[in-house]
Amino acid sequence: NIILKALGSEIYIFGGDTQNPTDKSIKIMNDLHVLDTATLRWHKVTTENAPPPRRNHSATIVGELMFVFGGFDGNNRLADIHVLDTGTNLIELL
Repeated sequence: NIILKALGSEIYIFGGDTQNPTDKSIKIMNDLHVLDTATLRWHKVTTENAPPPRRNHSATIVGELMFVFGGFDGNNRLADIHVLDTGTNLIELL
């Protein structure tokens, strides 16, 4: 589970999970990656105050702001909202 959102020529991917092929354990992530579709290059966004790892969340982009809502952290359902300013890469909890 990952969230893909487009902003201009960039596609943002936040969170999700991955499964270890050896022991089948699941790791829930809070990574933020961006694909520049003009150059087809990926980069990982480093930011302070990253939301806790989550999957099954939703996100939308309004202007230059990406809103991430809720999800599941592996134990609990989440109902928080985090806002990423894609211009400054700053994240804040609403």
